[in-house]
This record gives sequence, C-alpha cells and structure tokens, in this order.
Amino acid sequence: AATIGGEVPDGITSEIETIEKLGFNVKSIDLTFISAEDLEITFSECDLFWVCGGNTLYLLQEVRRSGFDAFVTKKISEGIPYVGASAGSILLGPDVEFERFACDITQAPDLTSFEGLNLFPFAIYVHFDAPWAKGVYKDILKFSLDNNKAFITLKDSEFIYVKGDNWRVVEIALK
Repeated sequence: AATIGGEVPDGITSEIETIEKLGFNVKSIDLTFISAEDLEITFSECDLFWVCGGNTLYLLQEVRRSGFDAFVTKKISEGIPYVGASAGSILLGPDVEFERFACDITQAPDLTSFEGLNLFPFAIYVHFDAPWAKGVYKDILKFSLDNNKAFITLKDSEFIYVKGDNWRVVEIALK
C-alpha cells in the first residue's frame, strides 16, 4: 500500500485484521519507500498481491515511481494472483483520469500520466452504490460519456474475477 505521509488509509487496518483471521500472513509494504531495485527481494515471500485503497492518483504515482507497475504486471503474467481493493482495483484499467473528480490530485504532484496498468479492458468505477459517492459519480459519468470512455461499475458487494482472458462480476454477501 502506498500511504500518504506514512499513514495507513482508513479501513485498511481492519481489512488486514480480517485477512489475518482467515489464516493469511500479511506483509505490509509501503511503495513510497521502495525502489525498483528493491522490488524482487521485498516481494520474494509473497504468494499474492493485495493492493489496497486510498488516493488512486497518489497510488498510481508511487506505483510508477517505484517500478511496481512493470514488476507486478510481470508477476501477474507468471501466475501470481492480484487482489485490488478500491484504488488497488482501479489501477488495473486503461486509465484513471476520472479519479480527478474523486481524489485530491495535489497529493500526487509528480503524476505525469493518468494511464493505468491496462490489465483490464475497462475503467473500473468502485463504490458505485455508496451514498457518499453519488455526487462524485455525476461528474465521473458525465466525463466518461463526454469522452467516450468504456467503464464498468462495481458496488461495494461486488468484485471482478479474472482468469486468463475471461472475467465476470461476482456479487458477495456483506455482513
């Protein structure tokens, strides 16, 4: 997870606790402090990538700066699973320009491109059913339609399952 000022984004701590209760060992890695030369050793014991949420634009900036974009793309092609939560899933699309309506771009002053990892064919719009997101989505959808952007929306109870070239939206029961 790329943090801002070393702070873990809201909700991430409880997500980590839930994952650990399921029997997984979690190694929290802050991309802010990683260089491309450190990636292989830093992630050498990881069986999957779980990339959490936060400011998508800042996360993309740090993914690019650290070389994690090329590294994780290679590892995914080698069969290492990738789980994206919120911003972590948004990164997989072709671009994240729509996130300038939802995120503070001043937190990503070195971001030079809105190009995503392009591992999924559509922009991924998460939290589509969240009450706090309604106003933001009015701007995002207008931008997308005005600019002929292909997108898929996900409710908080949904995720995209991808295997090879096939994908589907799966709904889960939230407690």
